Amino acid sequence: MRIDRVEEFAIESPVFAQISDLLQGAFPGYPQDRPYFKLRPHFRYLAWDGETLAGQMGVDHRVIRVGDEPLSIFGVIDLCVAPRYQHRSLATQMLQMLEALARETRRDAIVLFADDHRVYAANGYQRIETPCTWMMIDDHRTLGITTRSLGDSLMVKPISLPRWPDGAVDMLGYLF
Repeated sequence: MRIDRVEEFAIESPVFAQISDLLQGAFPGYPQDRPYFKLRPHFRYLAWDGETLAGQMGVDHRVIRVGDEPLSIFGVIDLCVAPRYQHRSLATQMLQMLEALARETRRDAIVLFADDHRVYAANGYQRIETPCTWMMIDDHRTLGITTRSLGDSLMVKPISLPRWPDGAVDMLGYLF
């Protein structure tokens, strides 16, 4: 089993087809015609068993604002592992690779949104309940800007910060 980090622009069509199949199997209602939900990630971690895609994690790189503080973050997008490869620590390995990259490149934090918190909590992520502001996108259309709490789906892992700052989160873009 190997895990590659690949820039989105370098991924070729046959691999996108495998990514699409994996995402559709993992997330009910995922678009049938593309390997991303809202917008393409900047890069991905792809876990391979030979020529078979076993797992994937998209990553967005951006600045967000928490309270009055701008933070440079990596955002985790649609982390998933095919059912036959689950319980082999692939998700944890991809998260650890991203954390190592975040430390190496001095990112402030890693941010994600999750319905199932287990793998993230086990890897040191904490839930944050605070209002968020983001650009709503649906089917390649900008619908506007909204602010609301997302319950406990927002999870963070401070990297170069001593702790997560207090305050509302402005995503300065879409939710990943």
